Amino acid sequence: MTKVLEFSEIDDLFFKYKEAAKQENTEKYLDRLKNDIISALWKNLKTKKWITGVLIENADEMIKTTTYCIKKYVEYEDYQGFAAYTTKSIKNKLISNSIETAFQDSTGGMHISDNYKKTQSKLKEIYKSFVGENSLSEQELNNNFVEYASKYLNIDKNIVVDFLNPQCTISKEKRNSKDILDITDFFCSSNAYSPQQLYEQDETNNELLSKINEQWHKQKEDSKQLMSELLTLIVIEALNKKYINLEYTTFENFKFINRKMLKIYFFNHDEEIPSHQEIGEKYGLTKSGVSKKISRFFEKII
Repeated sequence: MTKVLEFSEIDDLFFKYKEAAKQENTEKYLDRLKNDIISALWKNLKTKKWITGVLIENADEMIKTTTYCIKKYVEYEDYQGFAAYTTKSIKNKLISNSIETAFQDSTGGMHISDNYKKTQSKLKEIYKSFVGENSLSEQELNNNFVEYASKYLNIDKNIVVDFLNPQCTISKEKRNSKDILDITDFFCSSNAYSPQQLYEQDETNNELLSKINEQWHKQKEDSKQLMSELLTLIVIEALNKKYINLEYTTFENFKFINRKMLKIYFFNHDEEIPSHQEIGEKYGLTKSGVSKKISRFFEKII
């Protein structure tokens, strides 16, 4: 079995690339090093179970993102942290693609026509504008949007209804993959190996929590409690996976956090924290409805 390189070893590969880039007539050597870096990152990413299927389907995006990161990181004085930075960039790109596909494709992986995709894209565009111009409850907003969009695009109302309530499935294989769209991977999850990288990881996650908090404040009042519970569960999952390593008091700065759920995680271990599905049922949402809520929320942050 081919060895899976650690981030520090991939950084060393990049250091060779960085040094060779300063020399003349090294184009062929640089291409070989770039391929070695891409191969090493690919093998490292494939050790993450949730990412394998998405990675294979988006190999071209992985290569493009890695190439971009190589060019960008060459400009930095230091070379350490390249692998962690690039891996996070790749993950964010793959997650973004998964959300986009799930958002548009509500047919469980069946073939989608170009016209259908164009219609979904137009619906997505006018929905953003429509939401910004209304202060109605979510139910009223959706009802009005069905009327407006069906007339504006001259399409059947059921198409708009399906758009508002996607199954959030990409294919049969992805439906059977438990962690195919793991939002906790928005949090920096590198196997950092220096105090400086651990500090930067905490800084990055604090920034993300701030963005979540800001987006949560923009939610309609009748959605805030539901989103608070769903988002808090995502944070708890990230804590469980050691993606973030923050103290309880740190979360006091973020209003979107559900204090009761967080206290159960940190202090009351005998109590059970509800699942996303259980939270959804509490508010009358199906599993796909919960997935839609989360996907659309994080789509705005992306």
